[in-house]
Amino acid sequence: KLRNHEKALEYYNRALEIKKEIQDFYDLDLLLVNIGLCYNQLFKYDEAQKFINQGLSICKEQCSKLIRITAEFGLGNSFFGLGDFTQAEQHFLTSLEYSNKYDDKRYQIENLIYLARVSVRAAKADEAIEFLVKAESIATNTGYDELLIDIYRHHSAILNTMQDYKSASVYLNKYIKLKDSTYSDQLIKNLAKVQTNYEERENIKTITEKNAVLALKEETLKRQRTETQYAIVV
Repeated sequence: KLRNHEKALEYYNRALEIKKEIQDFYDLDLLLVNIGLCYNQLFKYDEAQKFINQGLSICKEQCSKLIRITAEFGLGNSFFGLGDFTQAEQHFLTSLEYSNKYDDKRYQIENLIYLARVSVRAAKADEAIEFLVKAESIATNTGYDELLIDIYRHHSAILNTMQDYKSASVYLNKYIKLKDSTYSDQLIKNLAKVQTNYEERENIKTITEKNAVLALKEETLKRQRTETQYAIVV
């Protein structure tokens, strides 16, 4: 959520290694899909597809609603990044269908935004506007401010290309206002503080572990010296 996708991927991979080591296959499909989503954010779309498809191959027809929604969205995202907009559209539509069925508003919005972007690529500005209007109606009062920021930004850009500068200005102002309130200085400071505190805890943990290892080694050496002295006396 902090958009530190490298660190997220590191933890996901550690979880995957542990699962393999102890032969634990519970939620392995979801873990693989999440790894795929991370690779999408790192622009490694082929890797993303590989892991998402691995996840789907595990659950097959028994995939949970969350996996169906996120996997289809992830595949759409990767095809979009690879420039295959036809395939991307199909996966976004499938993910949207599932998210409508299970009333997952977040992914309804995410898919509608990407479908708008696909429509822009196909020079279908009116269709793109329809997707964004629908996405905005869902996102309003849901707390998904980051998605609303994306909606306003894309809406303004499309209206500019349509030379509807008055409406574009309205959405641009919405974008600026919401972005400024969402990414305030205080929020950025809080996020930095969270990261700093986390790193500090990790450092303390590392030092504690090293001290414990040194103490154990010292105790072992002390015991060995005692045993040696005892053997000499005997």
